[in-house]
Amino acid sequence: MNYEIKQIDQIKRQLTVKVDPETYNKDYKKALEKFVKNIAIPGFRKGKAPLATVKKYYESQIKKSYLDDYMSKYYSMGIQETEAKPIGKGNITEVNTNDDEGGAVFIYEFETMPENFDYEYKNLEIEYKAEEYTEEMLDEVIKKLLEDNAEEVKTEGDKDPENTKKIIPELNDDTAKILGYDSVENLKTSLKNNILLDLENKNKQILQQAIVNAFGELNSKNIQIPEEYKKSYSKRILMQHFGNNIEMLQRFSDSMLLDLANKYLPNIIWDLAHEKIAEDHNITVTDEQVEDAIEEYSKHFNISKEDFKTKYVSNMDIIKNELLAKNVIDFLDANRNIVEEKPKIKRGRPKKST
Repeated sequence: MNYEIKQIDQIKRQLTVKVDPETYNKDYKKALEKFVKNIAIPGFRKGKAPLATVKKYYESQIKKSYLDDYMSKYYSMGIQETEAKPIGKGNITEVNTNDDEGGAVFIYEFETMPENFDYEYKNLEIEYKAEEYTEEMLDEVIKKLLEDNAEEVKTEGDKDPENTKKIIPELNDDTAKILGYDSVENLKTSLKNNILLDLENKNKQILQQAIVNAFGELNSKNIQIPEEYKKSYSKRILMQHFGNNIEMLQRFSDSMLLDLANKYLPNIIWDLAHEKIAEDHNITVTDEQVEDAIEEYSKHFNISKEDFKTKYVSNMDIIKNELLAKNVIDFLDANRNIVEEKPKIKRGRPKKST
């Protein structure tokens, strides 16, 4: 047996399996004997007809039986021997058999994850506009804070004890002190600082996603994505929405899964490319970054850092990959050009002319 892998493009591979005459004759004979057991020829008991006679009358059916039994087997052997990593199932594209001398050639095609791809990253045009602080934001936060601290009192003159009304406190120094602040001015300053911090984090996340989107769109033709990977990506998204509701997932056809994946194509490209970018540009994650992340997670779960490391040891690779992706985004952030967001086109029916 001889196995050969040929690279067609980034994701397509061709596997050629050459079956030597000895193996071919042995496997073909096994398929023939299996076929004979289930066939009846006039003048012979079922399964007792000579092999040569059966082969004479049923050669095409025997050949089909041989292919059915060994096509997938040879493919599996070839994948294992060549250490290829296919995504999804392979397809047989060509079969050549030499019945006179023995031997056969099977040619398959399959997809892998993209390898040796080029990418562009310089002068990324990022559509982004930071959200700015406004006094209306502070007014909304104060309004909600006062509403959350409203006092419920029984409606005067109403006999139904369930009927109450809310009395919202006035914004004054006394109310501020009840809420834990020295004065109204101190309350406003503290709330404004919280809003500014939230805006900073929000704008950072929006910019990071804008960079991912811009990189993905710029490299949508440079980096090919296997269809099977796209479908599995869509299934993961749907599982987050529907849980493990297999019945709901089965309602989505392959074309629907691919359509959904194409909406997330920039994210898919980013997931596959950011590690290569890190490798090409020596971008790494420091121990200090890992420790800081663990500290944040441990605070979130209200456990010690040591307990987090023990309990969530399987999540450490995920955390490191997230940190690596952030570091790569910071690298790309230094090679980007902010442009104004394009106005979104409102789609609808055109107005009738008069």
